[in-house]
Amino acid sequence: MIVLPDSMGGDRRGVAFVVFALSFGLFQGGFVALLPSAGVDFYGRRSAGAVIGVLFTGHALAVLMGPPFVAVIGSARGHALPLSIVNAFALAGTLLLARALRSAGAPRRGAERLSPVCPSSW
Repeated sequence: MIVLPDSMGGDRRGVAFVVFALSFGLFQGGFVALLPSAGVDFYGRRSAGAVIGVLFTGHALAVLMGPPFVAVIGSARGHALPLSIVNAFALAGTLLLARALRSAGAPRRGAERLSPVCPSSW
């Protein structure tokens, strides 16, 4: 059992903190682990280094600039507005990714699986 000090909220908030930390680690770890393989699948092994570099640079910039941006808006306008803005960006990103995957020819549910990138380019 994990016991957190009273400064972290005691029992109720401590359990919520542990649940958040475990779920964040699980999902963030999955994202980081799958990002290089998705880049190689879409663009091939020949350009894997450049693609993975761009993906991780974009991820690093978002992690670096996102929290201060949300904190500034939160301190100026209250906490509801930054959450709405973050949710809107997350929804827009999800919709753009879904559209890009459809236009790239990603298989739909129940459809035949497409062959991987042409092996002759490797």
